[in-house]
Amino acid sequence: MSEDGNPSPVRAEPVGAVPPPAFEQTKSKVEPFGDGFKITLYSPYIRVELLTYGASVNSVRVRDPYKPAEDPSSWLEVCLGFISPEELKNTLAPRGSTRGRFAGRIADGEFTLNHSNYKLLQNCGGHTLHGGPQGFDKHQWKYIVTEGEEEIGVSFHLTSPHLDQGFPGELFVTTTYTICKNSTVAALKYVHQASLSDNTPVQATVVNLTNNTFWNLNGVPRPIRTEMKSAVPSLITNHCLQVPAKHVAVMTEDFVLKGEMSETTRTVNDYNEMRPIINGMLDTEEMGRDPWGYDDTIALDTWDATLREAATLYSPDTQLQMRISTTNPVVTVYTANALPKDADGTFGKRFQRHSGVALMCQYFPNSPNVPSFPSTVLNKGETYQETTVHEFQFLSAKPVLHATPPPMATAP
Repeated sequence: MSEDGNPSPVRAEPVGAVPPPAFEQTKSKVEPFGDGFKITLYSPYIRVELLTYGASVNSVRVRDPYKPAEDPSSWLEVCLGFISPEELKNTLAPRGSTRGRFAGRIADGEFTLNHSNYKLLQNCGGHTLHGGPQGFDKHQWKYIVTEGEEEIGVSFHLTSPHLDQGFPGELFVTTTYTICKNSTVAALKYVHQASLSDNTPVQATVVNLTNNTFWNLNGVPRPIRTEMKSAVPSLITNHCLQVPAKHVAVMTEDFVLKGEMSETTRTVNDYNEMRPIINGMLDTEEMGRDPWGYDDTIALDTWDATLREAATLYSPDTQLQMRISTTNPVVTVYTANALPKDADGTFGKRFQRHSGVALMCQYFPNSPNVPSFPSTVLNKGETYQETTVHEFQFLSAKPVLHATPPPMATAP
């Protein structure tokens, strides 16, 4: 039970789990990938494929301990990704990239900081989305493989020049992904860091970084070769979701936040208890959202800059649960509504609408224009640092699920 007496997602210990083979070890492998590189991290329980392009998560495979370790099906792919650099760079490709300088929309592509007005490059109607048309996800990052006693990982580094996409200040950015070496828990941790150059001509900037991985805990088919046709993944509409949050940010018709908050209780955004995600998604269609599905910024109940539970996602098909903890104040739930309605598994058509769900831990979009939101201002001499952890577990028992209550109100 949780502290407030409500049922919590199952924290089940594996029963009858098959240990990994003795030869399994923690290691890394670097390979060329287009004009950049692909780095794979291996452990007996999780394998993560990372790309220098966009400092991206391209593959996460989790081992099912209830299956024989030598069985290829014991490894389950749980995120959308690509084997072709050309396919990856498609504008609509659902990539697990680092988004910045500023995740989410900045209204009208401008903001004022220290009495100076900054006009940004716009790429989403009249707004600036995820840092602009050439955001951090469109760059090749430098990298270094790191290894310590407890973890192995990759640190990606990028320098964003003063007035890059219109944002003030030369910014040094690092995104580090790590997996545990000695733990039996399959976990992926990433840390975003940023600081202003000592020589940059401004005293402050704004920063909001996140990762945009699309998760599908049913399993995601991957072709062996680019020209091959693959199966289209089943939709995430069978997933169940829990988010400890009693307030959601109210949006305008073009998905801009202005500072108003709405209670989630008995609305389409009420996921304080674990519920089937499809119920709320269908309600957004009835509300007139087109394309329908979630694209909502949820304010977490507790935010004190320490790691706190942000969301739990569960697939009844595989009985795989993903638990997310973060130091960020909000999570944006996005169900890949902009992907095409149909896909056939061929090159450029691997995924269809609602093939994945992104749970982006971050600060509020448009916060430079909304004083009531937690500040995203980074002053010279300070360091921006936020951490998010994804823990995966195959459950031996199903979690307690709740039917969605009839809404008293609908979140816009």
